Amino acid sequence: MSGLQRVSWSLVSVLALLLAFALWATDGVTLKGDRTIYTAECDGDWQGDTCLGILVPSERYRFVARRKSGEVLVWTAGSPRPSNKYTRCNIVSGRNWQCEDNGTLATTIAREMRHGKPVKDESGRAIIFHQVSKLRWHLLLYGIPTGNVVSED
Repeated sequence: MSGLQRVSWSLVSVLALLLAFALWATDGVTLKGDRTIYTAECDGDWQGDTCLGILVPSERYRFVARRKSGEVLVWTAGSPRPSNKYTRCNIVSGRNWQCEDNGTLATTIAREMRHGKPVKDESGRAIIFHQVSKLRWHLLLYGIPTGNVVSED
């Protein structure tokens, strides 16, 4: 193999790794119907979307939309709390669905997902959350500061 071929394969390998990392960090590729929402909490007080203390990783909410049965399974990753299930859901895809409130809203963050983002519930019964990207959540997990403002990552 010539030096030029080695450089070409090295470049292709690096680009493939960068692409794989980007897809992982943005949840660009997920299992069919799956969606995880990463959240952060403030070790201090919130002022709007600004943490006046230290931003720390919080819950990961998992949603699995089952189109055939019209159900969405909901649980908090790593939590001993039981999972819940929404029935009577209108499911377009794993990133676009809407369910009727069946009394489980108080144990999760949303009953609707639009373009892969949870729609904040206006009833005030859902858990209040501050969403961050998957990459930012992992940086916070390892104690790497990422700033104090949490916007729709």
